This record gives sequence, structure tokens and C-alpha cells, in this order.
Amino acid sequence: MRERITFWVGPAAAAALMCAAIAPATSGAAAVELNRACYLEGSRVGLSAAGFAPGGKVEVRRGGTLIGSTTADAVGGVEARFDAPKLPAGRREASSVIELSDGTTRASTRLPITRFHASFSPATGDPATMLVRFSVDGFGLLDAQPNVYVHYVGPGGKVRQTVDLGMARGVCGHLAPTSPRRLFPFRARAGTWTLQFDTRKRYKKGRIDRPGFLFFTRRVKIVAG
Repeated sequence: MRERITFWVGPAAAAALMCAAIAPATSGAAAVELNRACYLEGSRVGLSAAGFAPGGKVEVRRGGTLIGSTTADAVGGVEARFDAPKLPAGRREASSVIELSDGTTRASTRLPITRFHASFSPATGDPATMLVRFSVDGFGLLDAQPNVYVHYVGPGGKVRQTVDLGMARGVCGHLAPTSPRRLFPFRARAGTWTLQFDTRKRYKKGRIDRPGFLFFTRRVKIVAG
């Protein structure tokens, strides 16, 4: 009897972003700070700045393009909110320049943006012998440079094995494709398996309503034939 591997549903992902990190930059007497170190594409960006002309109009540009304006308060402070852009298809991360200006004073900082994703390649083959490269993006949205684990959860819902894929690097938590390794480090029985990628050494089932827990799942169906 031979077994083959097929995909039957797309990925499921959840990111509960609870912590705040600061990315300050200055230009002259002005300074601008972001409320996170990295942003998920399409998520809300918050910034604060100081050092502008009190009561003056302050324009906000991203990558040279005007995205809005606001008014400095009585002491030259500014707060602004806007959405991070979506990444082009196939792009894993990006970093654009955010610039604030009142016509005289300028301040800028970089805006790191990431997708949240986990995958392996190739996507099809014999699970008994299949060698793949794992990669992840955006796993540093909650914690800086975490270790990333993949938990193998069997058709009955019990975790069979956990594998440490290595440390996610960079401000957004990017793991470059690993060296080739077996997709299943054991002989997997027929049925639908869940591969849960997260940053916890001990398996805990991912739930989108659980704050502070970052996870991404892929379901793999092994059929006997």
C-alpha cells in the first residue's frame, strides 16, 4: 500500500498584537516614534512626534507620497494613525520611509512591514521520503527574534512531535528557507494532519480569540491508495 500527500484547505493564521515597541528617528530638533517595531501588512500604524511649530500643519508622507496631514498641538506635538500598506504578491517584507514636515522642520523614520506566513517547499510528494525547506515571515511581531516551532498534530487532535525550526531573524521575525529536512520526521498514518507553526516549545492549540499568541497552521491530508 502506498501513501500520497495532498492539500485540502488553505492556511489558517492568527496574530494577536498586544505589545508595543518604539522605533525613534530624529531630524534636527524634531523626532518621530512608531508604536511598534514592525507592522503586519494592512494593520494600524500609530506614531507620535515632537518638535514642530505649535499649531502648524504637518504633512505625513510614506515613500514620498502624501498620505495625510494633521495639526501640531500647543507644544509642537503630533499624533497620527494610518494603515500599513499591503505587500505585493510574493513579497515577504518591506520598509518604507515615513516623513513628517511642517514646511520648515522635518523628521523621518522607517516603517517595517511584513506578511504573516509559514510554508514549506516543495508542496507535494511522498510523505515517507519527502524533503522540504520550511520558511516563515512575521513571527517577530510579538517578541524579538523568537525560536519558531512546528507542532505535528494527528488526525485525532493529539500532538505527535514538535520540531524547532530555528530563530526568526530581523525586526519582523523572518526565517529563511531551512536546509532540506523530512516533512514528517516520523511515519505519519493516513488522515488529516495539522502543522501548527508558533513560538512556543510546548504545543497549545491556536485560537484566534487568544491574545498574545501568534500561530499559523497548515493542514496536510495523507491518503492511503
